[in-house]
Amino acid sequence: MKEMLAEEILKEGIETLYSRLGTLKALKFLQLIGATKGDSVKEIEQKTEKMSREGIFKLIASVKKNNPDLWKKVGLL
Repeated sequence: MKEMLAEEILKEGIETLYSRLGTLKALKFLQLIGATKGDSVKEIEQKTEKMSREGIFKLIASVKKNNPDLWKKVGLL
């Protein structure tokens, strides 16, 4: 599966979970199926350790701009 298609499917799936279950139930569901390892801080650090501080802020700004509804659901906007 091409990486871009996989990312689109994951994004759509997560958005569907949040819209149908709500934030807390969606997070609990992801934990129950093992989609997260339970240490989200460590996971984020591993994914961003090679990024510059500026790069991380650009990524956050991009995600906020492209997914404002998701950010509202988790109380960050």
